[in-house]
Amino acid sequence: MRRTILVLLLCLLFLSPGTAAAQLLPIIDLHFHFADHGDIDVFVKQRDALGVAKAGNGARFAPDALALDWWRRYPDRFIPFAGKEAIRGFISSHGERTLTLQVPAVVAYIEQLEAPLSTGQFKGIGEIRINFDSPLMRRLWSLSATYRVPLDVHMGAYDGPVAEMERLLASDRQGTLVWAHAGSYARPPLVRRLLRAHVNLYADLSNRVFDMRNPEWKVLLEEFSDRFVLGTDTRSLPEFVDTIGSWREVLKQLSPTTARKLAHQNAERLLNLRR
Repeated sequence: MRRTILVLLLCLLFLSPGTAAAQLLPIIDLHFHFADHGDIDVFVKQRDALGVAKAGNGARFAPDALALDWWRRYPDRFIPFAGKEAIRGFISSHGERTLTLQVPAVVAYIEQLEAPLSTGQFKGIGEIRINFDSPLMRRLWSLSATYRVPLDVHMGAYDGPVAEMERLLASDRQGTLVWAHAGSYARPPLVRRLLRAHVNLYADLSNRVFDMRNPEWKVLLEEFSDRFVLGTDTRSLPEFVDTIGSWREVLKQLSPTTARKLAHQNAERLLNLRR
């Protein structure tokens, strides 16, 4: 361990001040999906080695309870969101009736979310993939506004869904929406227009093909440095390691202030993680 630390310190001596700072920044991964096949202890050790302070979102192919279990075991390291697989399961079983709240079990599930959202057990809702104009989405948006938690939504950058998203954002400015994968599904001009128009919109940049060689992205990240968060959205530990490395490369190309905001400060503010 001492030898590893010494090697890291020697490497940092040969890095520029900005590069060194980016390599040391704690990162909050806001698009990590809890999975029942994962070894939580191994993952935490690997995160420590990579400088990832916290990670979380909804559970993948598992109930909300798994996210809460990981959070209870490591309360300072994981961020549990609710709804991802539960809502996907309701849609798979009941189709359109889920979106229109015609299934009693769906209504009961939404109602029982209120208590853990109000107490801060769940820090957000998502990742959700449903029609923005549906009664179910409007009900989830109401929860976001009432309990001041973000609603994480997966949506492509197509004209129809974008218009629906804007109507939802404008319907209640107390709600907060995190647009999952905004970096891969939208170009900078669209993201800029949406961020300017909607103060309650954030962009989650989880994206394995994010390309900083496009200078528009760097300008946009600096311009709206308060509105972006980082994520990985990976399915394996090697992918996770590679993606964190890619984000370190991105952070090195940003101003120190913006790098700190994207790495962890925006997520801390968005989720009130310092309380």
